Amino acid sequence: MMRFIENIKSWAYLTSLYDWFGKRTYAQSGEDVIAWGELRMDCRAPLAMTKWKGFYVEVGAYHPKLFSNTYLFYKKGWRGICIEPNPRMEKLFRIARPRDVFVNYGVGDVGGVRLPRSRHGGQVARNDGNEEMEYFEFEDGAANTFSVEQARKNQEEAGRKLIGKRRIPVLPLKTILDKYLPKGQKIDLLSVDAEGMDLEVLRSNDWKKYRPEMIIAEDLGFDNNLSLRVSYSNRSNPGFSGSPRKGDPGEPRFARDDEGDGSPRFARNDKVGVVGFLDEVGYRLVAKTPYSVIFKNGFDKSNPYGGK
Repeated sequence: MMRFIENIKSWAYLTSLYDWFGKRTYAQSGEDVIAWGELRMDCRAPLAMTKWKGFYVEVGAYHPKLFSNTYLFYKKGWRGICIEPNPRMEKLFRIARPRDVFVNYGVGDVGGVRLPRSRHGGQVARNDGNEEMEYFEFEDGAANTFSVEQARKNQEEAGRKLIGKRRIPVLPLKTILDKYLPKGQKIDLLSVDAEGMDLEVLRSNDWKKYRPEMIIAEDLGFDNNLSLRVSYSNRSNPGFSGSPRKGDPGEPRFARDDEGDGSPRFARNDKVGVVGFLDEVGYRLVAKTPYSVIFKNGFDKSNPYGGK
Protein backbone atom coordinates (compact mmCIF):
# COMPACT_ATOMS: atom_id res chain seq x y z
CA MET A 1 0.00 0.00 0.00
CA MET A 2 2.77 2.44 0.95
CA ARG A 3 4.63 1.70 -2.29
CA PHE A 4 1.43 2.43 -4.22
CA ILE A 5 1.09 5.80 -2.44
CA GLU A 6 4.75 6.58 -3.13
CA ASN A 7 4.23 5.83 -6.83
CA ILE A 8 1.18 8.12 -6.98
CA LYS A 9 3.17 10.93 -5.35
CA SER A 10 6.06 10.45 -7.80
CA TRP A 11 3.72 10.78 -10.77
CA ALA A 12 1.92 13.76 -9.22
CA TYR A 13 5.15 15.73 -9.10
CA LEU A 14 5.44 15.37 -12.88
CA THR A 15 2.37 17.52 -13.47
CA SER A 16 2.63 21.17 -14.46
CA LEU A 17 0.87 22.16 -11.24
CA TYR A 18 4.06 21.38 -9.34
CA ASP A 19 5.85 24.01 -11.43
CA TRP A 20 3.07 26.59 -11.48
CA PHE A 21 2.84 27.16 -7.73
CA GLY A 22 5.77 29.55 -7.58
CA LYS A 23 8.57 27.00 -7.41
CA ARG A 24 11.80 28.99 -7.23
CA THR A 25 13.91 26.04 -6.13
CA TYR A 26 13.46 22.31 -6.61
CA ALA A 27 16.42 21.24 -4.50
CA GLN A 28 16.15 20.20 -0.86
CA SER A 29 17.72 23.39 0.54
CA GLY A 30 18.04 25.75 -2.42
CA GLU A 31 21.26 24.24 -3.75
CA ASP A 32 20.14 24.78 -7.35
CA VAL A 33 19.54 28.52 -6.78
CA ILE A 34 22.90 28.91 -5.04
CA ALA A 35 24.74 27.11 -7.84
CA TRP A 36 22.98 29.21 -10.48
CA GLY A 37 23.91 32.39 -8.62
CA GLU A 38 27.56 31.36 -8.36
CA LEU A 39 27.70 30.61 -12.07
CA ARG A 40 26.10 33.98 -12.84
CA MET A 41 28.82 35.71 -10.81
CA ASP A 42 31.44 34.26 -13.14
CA CYS A 43 29.60 35.37 -16.27
CA ARG A 44 30.93 38.64 -17.73
CA ALA A 45 27.69 39.15 -19.65
CA PRO A 46 24.83 38.26 -17.24
CA LEU A 47 22.21 38.67 -19.99
CA ALA A 48 23.94 35.87 -21.90
CA MET A 49 23.04 33.50 -19.03
CA THR A 50 19.47 33.43 -20.32
CA LYS A 51 20.73 31.80 -23.54
CA TRP A 52 23.38 29.60 -21.93
CA LYS A 53 22.65 25.92 -22.57
CA GLY A 54 24.94 24.22 -20.09
CA PHE A 55 25.49 20.57 -19.25
CA TYR A 56 25.14 18.74 -15.93
CA VAL A 57 25.76 15.27 -14.54
CA GLU A 58 23.58 14.18 -11.62
CA VAL A 59 24.54 11.08 -9.60
CA GLY A 60 21.71 9.85 -7.41
CA ALA A 61 19.14 11.79 -9.42
CA TYR A 62 16.21 10.08 -7.61
CA HIS A 63 13.27 11.97 -9.22
CA PRO A 64 13.00 14.31 -12.26
CA LYS A 65 11.73 17.20 -10.10
CA LEU A 66 11.42 16.33 -6.40
CA PHE A 67 14.58 17.24 -4.43
CA SER A 68 16.35 17.74 -7.76
CA ASN A 69 19.52 19.82 -7.92
CA THR A 70 19.33 19.98 -11.73
CA TYR A 71 15.67 20.44 -12.74
CA LEU A 72 15.92 24.23 -12.42
CA PHE A 73 18.76 24.09 -14.95
CA TYR A 74 16.72 21.79 -17.20
CA LYS A 75 13.94 24.40 -17.22
CA LYS A 76 16.52 26.96 -18.34
CA GLY A 77 17.36 24.84 -21.38
CA TRP A 78 20.23 22.78 -20.03
CA ARG A 79 20.57 19.04 -20.55
CA GLY A 80 22.70 16.30 -19.07
CA ILE A 81 23.20 12.80 -17.75
CA CYS A 82 21.02 11.61 -14.85
CA ILE A 83 22.38 8.53 -13.07
CA GLU A 84 20.00 6.70 -10.73
CA PRO A 85 20.09 3.08 -9.51
CA ASN A 86 16.32 2.82 -8.96
CA PRO A 87 14.98 1.31 -12.23
CA ARG A 88 11.43 2.52 -11.49
CA MET A 89 12.52 6.11 -12.08
CA GLU A 90 13.56 5.64 -15.71
CA LYS A 91 10.05 6.09 -17.13
CA LEU A 92 9.50 9.27 -15.08
CA PHE A 93 12.71 10.81 -16.42
CA ARG A 94 11.86 9.92 -20.01
CA ILE A 95 8.50 11.67 -19.64
CA ALA A 96 9.52 14.76 -17.66
CA ARG A 97 13.05 15.31 -19.00
CA PRO A 98 13.34 13.91 -22.55
CA ARG A 99 16.52 15.90 -23.32
CA ASP A 100 18.43 14.08 -20.58
CA VAL A 101 20.16 10.72 -20.79
CA PHE A 102 19.03 8.41 -17.98
CA VAL A 103 21.62 5.86 -16.83
CA ASN A 104 20.33 3.08 -14.56
CA TYR A 105 23.49 2.25 -12.59
CA GLY A 106 24.95 2.71 -9.17
CA VAL A 107 28.22 4.64 -9.03
CA GLY A 108 31.38 3.85 -7.08
CA ASP A 109 35.08 3.11 -7.44
CA VAL A 110 34.62 -0.60 -8.00
CA GLY A 111 38.14 -1.62 -8.95
CA GLY A 112 38.11 -4.15 -6.14
CA VAL A 113 39.31 -1.52 -3.65
CA ARG A 114 37.02 1.48 -3.38
CA LEU A 115 33.80 -0.11 -2.14
CA PRO A 116 35.25 -1.87 0.91
CA ARG A 117 32.99 -4.26 2.78
CA SER A 118 34.66 -3.27 6.04
CA ARG A 119 33.45 0.34 6.02
CA HIS A 120 30.01 0.30 4.46
CA GLY A 121 29.26 -3.40 4.71
CA GLY A 122 27.99 -3.53 1.14
CA GLN A 123 28.06 -6.94 -0.45
CA VAL A 124 29.90 -6.77 -3.77
CA ALA A 125 29.30 -9.41 -6.43
CA ARG A 126 30.26 -9.85 -10.07
CA ASN A 127 27.79 -10.33 -12.92
CA ASP A 128 29.22 -10.95 -16.39
CA GLY A 129 32.29 -8.92 -15.53
CA ASN A 130 30.30 -6.07 -13.93
CA GLU A 131 30.24 -5.28 -10.23
CA GLU A 132 26.96 -5.41 -8.36
CA MET A 133 26.06 -4.16 -4.90
CA GLU A 134 23.11 -4.72 -2.61
CA TYR A 135 20.68 -1.80 -2.84
CA PHE A 136 18.39 -1.05 0.12
CA GLU A 137 14.94 0.31 -0.81
CA PHE A 138 12.72 2.24 1.60
CA GLU A 139 9.12 3.48 1.55
CA ASP A 140 10.64 6.94 1.13
CA GLY A 141 12.55 6.31 -2.08
CA ALA A 142 14.79 9.34 -1.48
CA ALA A 143 16.43 7.33 1.33
CA ASN A 144 17.44 4.34 -0.86
CA THR A 145 21.11 3.53 -0.43
CA PHE A 146 23.93 1.08 -1.10
CA SER A 147 25.42 1.76 2.34
CA VAL A 148 24.59 -0.80 5.03
CA GLU A 149 25.45 1.76 7.69
CA GLN A 150 23.15 4.38 6.16
CA ALA A 151 20.40 1.76 5.82
CA ARG A 152 20.77 0.96 9.51
CA LYS A 153 20.52 4.66 10.44
CA ASN A 154 17.45 5.04 8.23
CA GLN A 155 15.70 2.31 10.18
CA GLU A 156 16.97 2.75 13.73
CA GLU A 157 17.39 6.53 13.92
CA ALA A 158 14.93 7.89 11.35
CA GLY A 159 12.27 5.19 11.67
CA ARG A 160 12.10 4.53 7.92
CA LYS A 161 10.67 1.20 6.76
CA LEU A 162 12.82 -1.05 4.59
CA ILE A 163 10.65 -2.58 1.84
CA GLY A 164 13.21 -4.58 -0.10
CA LYS A 165 16.72 -5.24 -1.37
CA ARG A 166 18.03 -5.89 -4.84
CA ARG A 167 21.38 -6.18 -6.59
CA ILE A 168 22.23 -3.26 -8.85
CA PRO A 169 25.17 -2.95 -11.28
CA VAL A 170 27.80 -0.43 -10.17
CA LEU A 171 30.31 1.40 -12.36
CA PRO A 172 32.93 4.08 -11.70
CA LEU A 173 31.85 7.59 -12.63
CA LYS A 174 34.74 7.89 -15.09
CA THR A 175 33.51 4.76 -16.93
CA ILE A 176 29.97 6.17 -17.23
CA LEU A 177 31.31 9.51 -18.49
CA ASP A 178 33.56 7.75 -21.00
CA LYS A 179 30.49 6.03 -22.41
CA TYR A 180 27.73 8.63 -22.19
CA LEU A 181 29.34 12.10 -22.19
CA PRO A 182 29.23 13.60 -25.71
CA LYS A 183 32.65 14.05 -27.24
CA GLY A 184 34.16 17.40 -26.33
CA GLN A 185 31.33 18.24 -23.92
CA LYS A 186 32.29 20.34 -20.88
CA ILE A 187 30.56 19.51 -17.58
CA ASP A 188 29.28 22.71 -16.01
CA LEU A 189 27.67 21.12 -12.96
CA LEU A 190 28.13 17.81 -11.14
CA SER A 191 25.56 16.93 -8.47
CA VAL A 192 26.15 13.94 -6.17
CA ASP A 193 23.57 12.69 -3.66
CA ALA A 194 24.39 9.07 -3.00
CA GLU A 195 23.04 8.63 0.54
CA GLY A 196 26.26 7.92 2.41
CA MET A 197 28.37 7.00 -0.63
CA ASP A 198 29.23 10.44 -2.00
CA LEU A 199 32.94 10.13 -1.28
CA GLU A 200 33.14 6.79 -3.11
CA VAL A 201 31.36 8.34 -6.10
CA LEU A 202 33.81 11.25 -6.23
CA ARG A 203 36.81 8.96 -5.88
CA SER A 204 35.65 7.04 -8.93
CA ASN A 205 36.06 10.04 -11.25
CA ASP A 206 39.11 10.82 -13.40
CA TRP A 207 39.83 14.35 -12.14
CA LYS A 208 42.40 15.10 -14.81
CA LYS A 209 39.97 14.23 -17.60
CA TYR A 210 36.61 15.36 -16.18
CA ARG A 211 36.58 18.60 -14.17
CA PRO A 212 33.10 20.08 -13.66
CA GLU A 213 33.01 23.82 -13.11
CA MET A 214 30.76 23.40 -10.06
CA ILE A 215 30.00 20.48 -7.72
CA ILE A 216 27.15 19.90 -5.27
CA ALA A 217 27.61 16.97 -2.86
CA GLU A 218 26.67 15.82 0.63
CA ASP A 219 29.07 15.89 3.57
CA LEU A 220 26.89 15.90 6.67
CA GLY A 221 29.91 15.51 8.95
CA PHE A 222 31.71 18.60 7.70
CA ASP A 223 32.57 21.20 10.36
CA ASN A 224 32.65 24.74 8.96
CA ASN A 225 35.16 25.75 11.63
CA LEU A 226 37.87 23.36 10.52
CA SER A 227 40.45 24.60 8.05
CA LEU A 228 41.02 22.09 5.28
CA ARG A 229 43.70 23.71 3.18
CA VAL A 230 46.95 21.77 2.92
CA SER A 231 50.26 22.40 1.24
CA TYR A 232 50.74 20.91 -2.22
CA SER A 233 54.52 21.20 -2.01
CA ASN A 234 55.24 17.57 -1.12
CA ARG A 235 52.28 15.95 -2.83
CA SER A 236 54.42 14.32 -5.49
CA ASN A 237 56.22 12.28 -2.84
CA PRO A 238 54.85 8.79 -2.18
CA GLY A 239 53.34 8.50 1.26
CA PHE A 240 52.78 12.25 1.60
CA SER A 241 50.64 13.17 4.61
CA GLY A 242 49.34 16.70 4.73
CA SER A 243 49.09 18.44 8.09
CA PRO A 244 46.51 20.84 9.42
CA ARG A 245 47.21 24.53 9.36
CA LYS A 246 49.02 25.86 12.39
CA GLY A 247 46.62 26.05 15.29
CA ASP A 248 44.09 23.59 13.87
CA PRO A 249 43.12 20.72 16.18
CA GLY A 250 43.39 17.04 15.41
CA GLU A 251 45.53 14.65 13.44
CA PRO A 252 46.62 15.14 9.80
CA ARG A 253 43.57 15.06 7.57
CA PHE A 254 45.05 13.83 4.31
CA ALA A 255 47.08 10.76 3.46
CA ARG A 256 48.45 9.97 0.00
CA ASP A 257 48.76 6.34 -0.98
CA ASP A 258 49.98 6.09 -4.57
CA GLU A 259 49.25 2.72 -6.11
CA GLY A 260 51.44 3.06 -9.16
CA ASP A 261 48.69 3.92 -11.64
CA GLY A 262 49.01 7.70 -11.40
CA SER A 263 45.56 8.18 -9.89
CA PRO A 264 45.01 9.83 -6.50
CA ARG A 265 44.32 7.53 -3.57
CA PHE A 266 43.42 9.20 -0.29
CA ALA A 267 43.01 7.41 3.01
CA ARG A 268 39.75 8.48 4.61
CA ASN A 269 39.70 10.28 7.92
CA ASP A 270 36.44 11.31 9.58
CA LYS A 271 37.71 14.91 9.53
CA VAL A 272 38.15 14.81 5.76
CA GLY A 273 35.21 13.30 3.91
CA VAL A 274 33.88 14.90 0.75
CA VAL A 275 35.08 18.41 1.63
CA GLY A 276 38.65 17.34 2.21
CA PHE A 277 38.78 15.22 -0.90
CA LEU A 278 37.46 17.93 -3.19
CA ASP A 279 39.87 20.41 -1.65
CA GLU A 280 42.67 17.97 -2.36
CA VAL A 281 41.79 17.64 -6.05
CA GLY A 282 41.68 21.39 -6.54
CA TYR A 283 38.19 22.66 -5.75
CA ARG A 284 37.23 25.47 -3.37
CA LEU A 285 34.25 25.54 -1.06
CA VAL A 286 31.87 28.42 -1.86
CA ALA A 287 28.67 27.55 0.04
CA LYS A 288 27.12 25.13 2.50
CA THR A 289 23.47 24.23 3.15
CA PRO A 290 22.07 21.93 5.86
CA TYR A 291 22.44 18.99 3.46
CA SER A 292 25.11 19.89 0.92
CA VAL A 293 28.45 21.52 0.22
CA ILE A 294 28.97 23.47 -3.00
CA PHE A 295 32.36 23.78 -4.70
CA LYS A 296 33.87 25.58 -7.66
CA ASN A 297 36.85 24.53 -9.72
CA GLY A 298 39.85 25.94 -7.85
CA PHE A 299 42.46 28.50 -8.77
CA ASP A 300 45.61 26.98 -7.27
CA LYS A 301 48.13 26.70 -10.12
CA SER A 302 50.17 24.17 -8.14
CA ASN A 303 47.21 21.75 -8.05
CA PRO A 304 48.46 18.58 -9.84
CA TYR A 305 44.96 17.50 -10.83
CA GLY A 306 44.25 20.29 -13.25
CA GLY A 307 42.70 23.14 -11.28
CA LYS A 308 42.61 26.55 -12.87
